Amino acid sequence: MWKHYCKIGHDTLVANLHNWKQQEYRRPITRLWYVCVHASGLPNPNPPLISEQALRDKEKGLPISDDHCYAPEKRCYMIMDNPDKYLFDYDTFENLFFESTRTIKVSKEENKLLSKLNNVPVHQRYAHLGIILRERKEGNNRWTWDNTIPYENNVLEQMEDFIEYERINILPTE
Repeated sequence: MWKHYCKIGHDTLVANLHNWKQQEYRRPITRLWYVCVHASGLPNPNPPLISEQALRDKEKGLPISDDHCYAPEKRCYMIMDNPDKYLFDYDTFENLFFESTRTIKVSKEENKLLSKLNNVPVHQRYAHLGIILRERKEGNNRWTWDNTIPYENNVLEQMEDFIEYERINILPTE
């Protein structure tokens, strides 16, 4: 089902490419992309990660959030600024879309903090905020302390193209 949302997201970006150069259209375009990513469900949970705070909140019966850990709206900037490489090569686009659907379970408060953190590279946001992640053990479907192990580090793997794009085009310069 996620591929249907990917196709609609692709067509939406292609149809709006002529508007991209106008600053006032950028936010609406990135939001349309995000809606497609968000609505596609959770097809990419690998590896399945949860923050320790979310695990504590879950034990208390409190709601938790699925954080799109690769900041789909920021990725949309990279796609639209480089359409020949990322938009017009559909296989590449589809891979970017699938990656963008990846989520990590976090507490509601962590999700708010992550969404406001614009001055730190996307792949370093969890480590920057001191969010400790745990990985669900293979073969387990439930989020419990016994079914999880500490994640190796809190810096997510990220495609080098995006790290470079973000460094040059998104992050504030000193």
